[in-house]
Amino acid sequence: MQNPVYMQLNVGANEANRLYWHGQYYSLEVVLVFPKQVESKDEMQKNLELSTLVLKLTPFKNHFRAKMLASLTSQENVQQSNIIGLTVTINIRTLKILEILDTREIATTLDGEGSGSIQRDESHQIKLSDKENSSLIEALEKLAEGNLMPHLRQPFISFFPDFVDDQWQERIPKRQKKSALVPFQAVFPYAGSIERSFENKMFAMDDLYCVNPECDCSEVTCVVLTFDPETGREITHGGFKYNLDKKTFKAIPNFPSSFNSQEWFKQFSKQNAIQLQLAFQARYDFLRERIK
Repeated sequence: MQNPVYMQLNVGANEANRLYWHGQYYSLEVVLVFPKQVESKDEMQKNLELSTLVLKLTPFKNHFRAKMLASLTSQENVQQSNIIGLTVTINIRTLKILEILDTREIATTLDGEGSGSIQRDESHQIKLSDKENSSLIEALEKLAEGNLMPHLRQPFISFFPDFVDDQWQERIPKRQKKSALVPFQAVFPYAGSIERSFENKMFAMDDLYCVNPECDCSEVTCVVLTFDPETGREITHGGFKYNLDKKTFKAIPNFPSSFNSQEWFKQFSKQNAIQLQLAFQARYDFLRERIK
């Protein structure tokens, strides 16, 4: 991979971060790795059939103890643990593990969130026996077919609609079913957040789509948010409408006039795993076709 891009999966949201293997439970962190930014549906298909996952396994008892002690003592570094790092390939359509490419371990200190760093040059490789390798693949596939499935498939869902679950339309905000705009990430919360770092702050973009059958627009409404570190609340930073056909930008009233829509779009797209024009067009087509 010459220019890999990474998508952190929010596996803690639905208990997809629990793996039982080798006689114990592990807490998981999972990153989906693309060899480069995706610029076409053909590239999405290739990534679907051959994806790379990087997983960090922390013994659950250590993860839980670190978080518990941090909450009691207000200390950040409170627990030692041996973390296992895995690199695996997976076919997301079949949910089968293709190969375990690398397995390594490092002794580290967990922070108050129960997470710890694992650096390749500070770790040592683990040689798994055939039995351990087979049991690990079995455990990973069981997780992939269960709680991890939406995290793996939703980033691809607008390109491959057969991945939709039976309840997806129930997640459409009720007040918006007959109005104009539907926020894609509210309906598919594991599709991958659109984020960028700027001036030591993290910003996120919400993309909303017009599904009014009487409207022939081809616009995406984009709202840029940041977060107040003291309250944890979202703060609206700016926004714009992006025309998919004309590739033009239109300001939204009541948002700052100085907000440079074109530059923000460019920078969000640059840091996203999927080129935004491609992602937005696929999401627009998906919702337009399926919401009646």
